[in-house]
Amino acid sequence: MDWNRIDSLVEKYWAGETTVAEERELKEFFRLLPPEALSAPRREAALLFRYYAAAETPQPLGKAFDARLLRQLEARPLAPPSTPRGWLVNWLKVAACLLMVAATVLVSRNEYRKAAETRRLTALETYDDPRRAYEATKKALLLVSARLNTGKAYAGEIRRMGEAEAKVRREAGSKQ
Repeated sequence: MDWNRIDSLVEKYWAGETTVAEERELKEFFRLLPPEALSAPRREAALLFRYYAAAETPQPLGKAFDARLLRQLEARPLAPPSTPRGWLVNWLKVAACLLMVAATVLVSRNEYRKAAETRRLTALETYDDPRRAYEATKKALLLVSARLNTGKAYAGEIRRMGEAEAKVRREAGSKQ
């Protein structure tokens, strides 16, 4: 085989441009030559293609494989036997999950009932007649206004008490 052709095929291989037939040709060529007889770049390719060729051929497991595998399996510790405490822990986990599901259902039912009650009350407070809606709004605003005015009266009393306290302090300060 021509070294120039081998070198060009190796270059094509490194560039990822070879065909399957060309790669097979390289495997056959490098399988026959010892890697020590090649230059460094060719030796690298030879080792790679020898590896590919070796990987394609199945390797027998050998007669001692079964015995070695059984020894390794026997050397492994067995799983500890289940204890009553382990069963208790598992049942407690199940009970905790059921408790969480029950709590979620109860909370969801309560929220659903609240939402249904809110929808019912909202439907009762809806007016079809604009005059009735106006009267209800006017009544609500008068109630709010009365509550605000009560607060204003208390604020006025507090202001008068503050003024009286300041006056007493001024008079007490001027007498000294």
